[in-house]
Amino acid sequence: KIQAVAEKAIKSLPDNEDLLMVLADSAYNRKQYDSANLYAERLIVSMVKHPKPEGQSAADWERKKSLALGRGYWIAGLTHSEKTQFYDADKDLRAALPYLKGNEAMLAPALFYLGVANYQLGSAARSRARVLEAATFSEQAAAIKGPLSQDAWRNAQVMKAEALKLR
Repeated sequence: KIQAVAEKAIKSLPDNEDLLMVLADSAYNRKQYDSANLYAERLIVSMVKHPKPEGQSAADWERKKSLALGRGYWIAGLTHSEKTQFYDADKDLRAALPYLKGNEAMLAPALFYLGVANYQLGSAARSRARVLEAATFSEQAAAIKGPLSQDAWRNAQVMKAEALKLR
């Protein structure tokens, strides 16, 4: 019901960060990656240009802004990864990292998919440095206990081996 209400309300309030976050999350959770990406990108733009609301403390606004930007960049990065748009995934996930400190549930997938994106970009460009950076991201993801840790560790091993074959 919340999603249906948010979809109606967004027509009247197209830059409302709360509605955009609900819609981006909802679409991502339903694997509607195009819609999730659209709402996430709109959320990022909205938060960057939106001034602190009158009557809200600076600390509260910064907390809300950080949460929204982190979530927006994270969803945008993951949806780009799902769509094999690795350059955009790398850009958005790197932007998300500073906002994800302390949130291992979001940090692990961000690092995992940063590893995948950089491996793909590095392999395509035959860039040893990029592939090694991918391995580092994968090792960082592996260090966070969770469903991606074993896959991230295996990815890191493969990436290091592949890096040795490059210039």
